[in-house]
Order: sequence, then C-alpha cells, then structure tokens
Amino acid sequence: MIAALPALAGAEAETAEFWSLIRDHLREHAITAPGELEDTRPVGVIGDEHLLLAEIPAHAYLSNRADLTLIGTFDRDIDGVPAGFSCRILLKRTSEETPVGPVAATDASLAEIFERRHSAAETPAEAARAVAEGSADLAAMDVTEWRRIRHTDTDLAEKLEEVARSDALAGPALVTRQDRLAGALRIAIAAAVTSLPPETRTSLGISGLLGVTDAAYDRMSSQN
Repeated sequence: MIAALPALAGAEAETAEFWSLIRDHLREHAITAPGELEDTRPVGVIGDEHLLLAEIPAHAYLSNRADLTLIGTFDRDIDGVPAGFSCRILLKRTSEETPVGPVAATDASLAEIFERRHSAAETPAEAARAVAEGSADLAAMDVTEWRRIRHTDTDLAEKLEEVARSDALAGPALVTRQDRLAGALRIAIAAAVTSLPPETRTSLGISGLLGVTDAAYDRMSSQN
C-alpha cells in the first residue's frame, strides 16, 4: 500500500506526525498501511492500484474519479468560505500599481488561468514565483495553496497580493483506490485529527474531517 499527502500548510514534520496517527489506527484494526508517506506529489500516485490514501486537488479528482473512492475533505477554517469548501484566488505583484481589470476577476477567467497552469504542470509555487519575478502578470491557485506558500516562503509571499477570489468550490479531495477500506480510512483520519494537539492542527491548517459528495465536485465542474 502507498499513501501521499502534501505537506499540509508546508508543515512537513507535523504532516508526518499526522500520518503516523492515521497509520497506527489502521494497523490496530489489522489494515496494512505504509510506514511513511510517498515523497512525491499526490497526483502522481492516483493511478497506482495500491493507493491507500492521497489528498488531491478537486480538478484532479474530477478527472480521475472513475477509479477513485471519495473519503472526504478537511475542514480548513478558511475565512468567508463554508466548511469543507475552498476557493480559487488571483494573485498579482504587490509592486504592480496597475489594477487588475474586471474580466480577470471573474470566476471564468480564474478557471482559465488555473487550468492553463495545470496543463503546463506548473506548481503553485512556480506560478507565484513567475509573477513575483515579472515573467507573468497573474497567478491563480487554490486558497489553500496560497496559504501554504505564505507559511513556507514568506519572502515570496510578501511580493504578492490577492486581488480576486472565486465563489466557494469543493475543497481538495481525500481519496483511495481501496473502496472496501473507505469507511475505515474515514474513522482513522477523524480519530487522528482529534488526537493531534491544538497547536499541531493549527500548523497543519485543519480542524476536522468532513463528508462531501460527488455533487459538490459536479457543481465545481459546471462552474469551470
């Protein structure tokens, strides 16, 4: 079995601690779980038939859900966004005085910029750096990705500012290819979140596990 989670909010040590709690809970119930997380982007393992757990962006779930079972999504306490949801944001350079035009601030244009980055296999950090260095005017990403950059690279974050955000969209999806273990995974993840010290939950940027249905991702698809 394999598992992959992004370093939640850029907190590698805390993410490893969180996984150890999930893993130990699963093993206590005779479920095989890897000792460590895969050192790779989670979207790179979703095609592996041995995938036990991964957290992937909503768009990646939409593209691959025929082969995946949806477990849920984290509650991340994002200001102005309903629990279990996220949103896309648009970033520009703080030194850029020219305001972003109204067309660039629409949900449709946000989706277009986001998908262009995704098609180019550009990471959120790469997109942000391109704007900061002047090789791009705008970057679009999930607000959770922007929060991670602000946590891990304050120098880069200080060069950028949010200028627009989309309506609420389904948040990153926790998925598995082991359909029969989905229920056990939900229980283990929820228990692990509860077991974390409050300061660790804060570092990870999560406060709980929420159930979410395909309907939330269908609504997202219809908005793209």
